[in-house]
Amino acid sequence: FFRGKVRHIAVKPRLIEDQRGDKDFASHWKRMAPKAVKDGVNWPIDSKGERRTTETGKKIWKSAIETENPSLANSIEAEKKWRQKYNHLVAEVVNEQAKSADKAINIARNGLNAIYDTFSFIRDGEETLLKDAMEKYTEEGFESVEIVGTGKMEEIELGVTVEEAKAREVKGEIEADVVESIADVLKNKSKYVDSLKDTWFVILGATSELCPLKRFLQLGLNVVAVSRPSPERQGKVIEYAKSSPGKLIVPVRKGAESENPADVCGADVIKNAPELRTWLMSLKPGKRLVIGSYIYLDGALHVSASCAMDAIVKDLVEKRPGTAITYLMSPGTVHPITEAAAEDAKERYSKTPMTDSLVGALMGPFKPNSAKRIKHDEGKSSEKTLYMYNGLANFQGPSYALAKTMQHWRCILARQKTIVSSNITPSSCTESVFHVPAAARVMKGLKYKFPPLTYYEPQWASDCMAALLIFDLCNPNSTANPKVKLENPMDFLVSNGVHSGLWRSPYATESIGKAAYFYGLFL
Repeated sequence: FFRGKVRHIAVKPRLIEDQRGDKDFASHWKRMAPKAVKDGVNWPIDSKGERRTTETGKKIWKSAIETENPSLANSIEAEKKWRQKYNHLVAEVVNEQAKSADKAINIARNGLNAIYDTFSFIRDGEETLLKDAMEKYTEEGFESVEIVGTGKMEEIELGVTVEEAKAREVKGEIEADVVESIADVLKNKSKYVDSLKDTWFVILGATSELCPLKRFLQLGLNVVAVSRPSPERQGKVIEYAKSSPGKLIVPVRKGAESENPADVCGADVIKNAPELRTWLMSLKPGKRLVIGSYIYLDGALHVSASCAMDAIVKDLVEKRPGTAITYLMSPGTVHPITEAAAEDAKERYSKTPMTDSLVGALMGPFKPNSAKRIKHDEGKSSEKTLYMYNGLANFQGPSYALAKTMQHWRCILARQKTIVSSNITPSSCTESVFHVPAAARVMKGLKYKFPPLTYYEPQWASDCMAALLIFDLCNPNSTANPKVKLENPMDFLVSNGVHSGLWRSPYATESIGKAAYFYGLFL
């Protein structure tokens, strides 16, 4: 989004990644590079004896693509300015997946294998690979505290309406199938909610603003809430559960005692992934689990958290049959979109006002939002074309791209055997985004000046994504269901896109970030 001095405002100093090559900035980044935590998932030590992201990230992307496109793998390895130029290389890796089903699966498998062959786990000063730690630390470290709510559900409320969804679709903020899916859930809400009464929703990152914890408890459903220990935060979750018609389970360290569960419950997924896996494996035998990965952290820690969550998800999908998984997929990635959205973006660009050209001339040219068209299987056995949207933004950094793409990879592999609900999630004015002033200004500027781009209140976004999760779990025709055949495994990302206008914007978001920031200064 940003160039020159302005772009550095966009990232909190403690989480910044190397954005330029001058000595002062490099020395600052050296102090801010990911450090080893006392325990848990860590970036590995690189060839310079440091825990920095660039070398490891490049190694993973290279390993993911090497068997399918050696030339691209060589380009990744040779790139000297990774922080500035990762965008187009990462996009090409994902675009390669769009070329065939085999490529999509192979790249996903190679990428995840590279992660498990690279990331480490520290416990009591001993460092091992994460994959070895998951095999080594199998003891039961947690017990369950279950809270049964005493609230009464007089009416099933989902927090979304067809009318509101339709209005957003007309503006170009969401896709038509989102409206259809919400209508289906509202029409069948009693049947669908009742069918989920024996399901336990495991929420990794239960204090996330966009997770479905509150809505599902309001619906009388069963929730397993995993978040870091904090008597204040845990107390709020427990009190909410008590007043709801739902059931809540929280993890408590074995042997921990207190009259107030909030004082001793909670778990750090990065530090306790092996023990949480073991605990969840034995939780509620015979019941279906739905594992939601909702943790968001800044910078390098986001990847560590994503690796920890994936290690839990991987084992549960493999060893506890019937386990479904869910993610909130970011539009700030490379992924396929609908043909209708791609064509609409093209049409909107042809009608942009002359004033935009003038502003663009001052703040960098406004580039068209052009989805890359890729013939599936090179047109040999299919007429299918995938329209690949590149939502990567340099200010987010390569760690963000890796954290979110590895979730795509897990979905592609897991969907071969289980339900995978993974819908594109809208931009929202969450605290995790708006606590960075520059990010808030950009989002406000985009909404004000560049329709259909917008952002939503967190509660509506959370309720919308919860409704789509219910659809994916209950409607057998959802693309989340592995029984629904897809020509390319990546096609699950095309369905139910709540993209807040990004798919249909006339401009590539990266090219209008500077202007959006300027407009946001006055909002």
